[in-house]
Amino acid sequence: MEKKRYLVHCLTWTVAATSLLVVPFSSASAAATSPSPSPGSESTPGTSASPALGSTESSGELENVSDAMAEVLDLKHSTSSGLTVLTVRITNTGTENIHANNFANPVYDYRHTHLSGVTLLDESSQIRHHPLIDAETNCLCSGYVSLSPYDPLIEPNQSVDYWTTYRTPSDTASFTVEIPGFDPIENVPVG
Repeated sequence: MEKKRYLVHCLTWTVAATSLLVVPFSSASAAATSPSPSPGSESTPGTSASPALGSTESSGELENVSDAMAEVLDLKHSTSSGLTVLTVRITNTGTENIHANNFANPVYDYRHTHLSGVTLLDESSQIRHHPLIDAETNCLCSGYVSLSPYDPLIEPNQSVDYWTTYRTPSDTASFTVEIPGFDPIENVPVG
């Protein structure tokens, strides 16, 4: 039974990794915009390789995310895999560290909660898409189980790029991006 679970887990990650290769990430998520100790995950606030598709300030709903900004860097859908990958940049404009646990999903039980609460809302159908989950209940998003560099702490005056993966309809032209602790980012176009 344990061997079967392991094989399902490996197969799930293989399929997810292969599918993610089909969905191109933005240049902003693939490389840092300034030198940093963790390549591919950090950048200097206010700099971006390409313009953001939308941005918002923290809403004040979460005490630990009171001084921050979120930008959508990329939202790509792959018709071959049916997967949509969202890349966001969180910038800490405050004086205290922000942990990625603050963006946890309050609805579904993910093994590692980082970024699992970042959702895509289809305004026309009123369907909210939560990040995909694998057989081991891990979020298919930036986190401890992802293969790319990951920084769970956003220090003051630092920006960190994160990604999340969804299964969405191919005919949806835009989504409202919902990040816990931030006002919604409406009408983000799907590329």
